[in-house]
Amino acid sequence: MKILHLVRCPKETYPFEIAGLQSREGGHEVTVVLLQDAVMSGHPAVDGVAVFSGHEDLDARGLPAIGGTLDYDGIVKKIFEADQIINW
Repeated sequence: MKILHLVRCPKETYPFEIAGLQSREGGHEVTVVLLQDAVMSGHPAVDGVAVFSGHEDLDARGLPAIGGTLDYDGIVKKIFEADQIINW
């Protein structure tokens, strides 16, 4: 199952814990997308979980792209590809 976590709050750590469990124990394909102020967080690396930042959100905050980024079209594509979406 493809699971997508959309994270908007920079202080959220729980989504990364859950995503890691889903990947390790459930064998799911898990993706986390950081949106809005969450792009300012120093998110933890999680084995088996793809993490992307919203490109436009990085630009709006004057932050450099570190790791994978998605534009709005890419985010919408991820949403339609996912079997389950969790919004934080």
